[in-house]
Formats: sequence, C-alpha cells, structure tokens
Amino acid sequence: MFKKNKKTILVMFVSFVMTMSFSLSCSYAMGIHEYAYNEEILSPLEDSIYYVGEKIPVRVLFSSDTGRVVKRTIVVGEFWRTNLFRHLNMGQEMIVSRTVSTKGVEAGYCWVRAQTFDYLDYDAVRIKLEKLKAPTIKKAKAGKKKVSVSYVKVKGAKKYLIYRSAKKNSRYKKVATTSKTKYIDKKVKKGKKYYYKVKSYRSVHGTVTSNYSSVKRSGKVK
Repeated sequence: MFKKNKKTILVMFVSFVMTMSFSLSCSYAMGIHEYAYNEEILSPLEDSIYYVGEKIPVRVLFSSDTGRVVKRTIVVGEFWRTNLFRHLNMGQEMIVSRTVSTKGVEAGYCWVRAQTFDYLDYDAVRIKLEKLKAPTIKKAKAGKKKVSVSYVKVKGAKKYLIYRSAKKNSRYKKVATTSKTKYIDKKVKKGKKYYYKVKSYRSVHGTVTSNYSSVKRSGKVK
C-alpha cells in the first residue's frame, strides 16, 4: 500500500492503562495484537516541510471497534519516542498529540506512519526534512568607524547570528542577531581588520541553527 522508506521516526502508543513515558529505540518492538483498532493521522499534512533538528507536532486519531487492548505505533525515520498506555472501550475515540524530535535524522523524504503492531492496518503521511544551510557571506566592507557585512538569504532561516573576531581561527563572539541580510558593525576600531562568520537560525518547531559560514575578512577600518 505504501512504499517502505529507510528513514522513519517511531513513536509507540500502547493501549492499556493511564500511564505515559518517553523512550528511544532504532528497531521495531514485537507483539501479537489482532484486535480491531483504527488510526488516522491528523497532522502533519502530506508533503509538509520540516528542518532537521526540529520537533514535529504529530496528532493521531485512534478509535476502537472492540473494547480490547492493542498497541499502536507512529513512525517517522528510525526512532520511536513515546509510550502511551490506555484502554479504549468499543466505539471510543482518542486523539493523541506528541512532538517528535528529528535530531540525528538525515535530510530527505520520510514517512509519518500510524499503525498496529501487526503492520496490517496503518495510515501514512510523507514529509520532507531539509537541512538548514549556512549563509554565504558576500562581503565584509570596512568604512569609517564601521564594517558592513552582507550575506545571501537562506531558505527557511528566520534570523542570522553574526560572529566576529580579530583573529581568523579563534575567539569568535556573537555580536548580533538580525532578520536582515546585512549587518553594520559599529563596535570596531580604526586601523583594525576583522573576521566574520554567520549562522542561519530558526525557531518554529524548536530551535535550529546551521553550521558556520566560511570566514570573511574585512579591510582596515577607516
């Protein structure tokens, strides 16, 4: 019905008693569960885009055709995260909401899948994980008592973190956080050269930052 994907994040739901816990594994748990339960993924939506490191909000509607106990699973990538123990009576419905971390998952398409442990009945939604890229610094132009640093806009970035040092390979300090693609550094000294690095940043479903950009050196401040 659905194609298998080597990247899956796994969140486990077990119906039995009112207890919740979090855990992590990279393999499927086994069990014999043959009762009639149903599942429907409410979110995320098909082909939604998230960034590696974000926490995906997952909502699943579970319903029961019997009053018996069954284990449920949600899959996205290679990790399973949540255990939920709860009994559902015949005809009862339950919406389960969880956030699933994508830290350590490779970028690309993968499935969010809600299923029973016998794998015969499940609902699946494909999502895309992208990696937040580092900016490319266009220039660090020295002027009178200032250095103007400009860089290319990055898809998915909400802000940019600016780092500066008087040495190329050490002692970088964050000097600004901005949503613009240009920063004017006025805390500089005449006759000095400075080195700059920039990171992309977003805080939508948790905080994600990119790697550093390549270093760009300014001329001497006038």
